[in-house]
Formats: sequence, C-alpha cells, structure tokens
Amino acid sequence: MFLEQLQQVLSDLFILGLERVDAQVIYEWQRVYNFGQKVGFCSLLEPMSKFIKFFEQKLEEKNGAVISEAVTDFNFSVSQLVLDICVLIRLCQDI
Repeated sequence: MFLEQLQQVLSDLFILGLERVDAQVIYEWQRVYNFGQKVGFCSLLEPMSKFIKFFEQKLEEKNGAVISEAVTDFNFSVSQLVLDICVLIRLCQDI
C-alpha cells in the first residue's frame, strides 16, 4: 500500500511539475512519508524527507504560495532526490 501511495504522489508531481508545488502537494508527500515511517520503509524515507524539507523551506519563504520562481533556481540535488525515489520504488517492486 505504501509503494502505491508513493507512486501516486510521484505521478502527481510529474504531471504538476516541480514549479507548481504548493502546500497541498507537500501535505500529501508528508502523509505518505508518515505512513512509510509506520510500516518501516527506511531506505525510501531519507530522500523523501530531504525532498519534503526542501519544499517546506521554499513554501515558508513564499508564505505558502506556489513556488514557481523559487524552483527555477533549485539545484541539481532536488532532481536527484526525485530520481533516487524513483529508483528506490523500482527496487522495492523487485523484492
């Protein structure tokens, strides 16, 4: 169930785009993260935690508004976190 929820929020992110992340998107990621903690998906939680913290920080800077201009200067690490999450999802499916 956790992997399906994670795939859903990741799919939503791909459709929405990083530049359109808002408080609702972060809330959904946090909800899935909390569920992952309860079921023990430790390897997936580290990149998710970093991803959530990055966008929470950007939302705080923008007072909860859509952070389009903040993401235009985001660094390689955010896209790397998304890629890491994708790889870990795929590896978990193979187990």
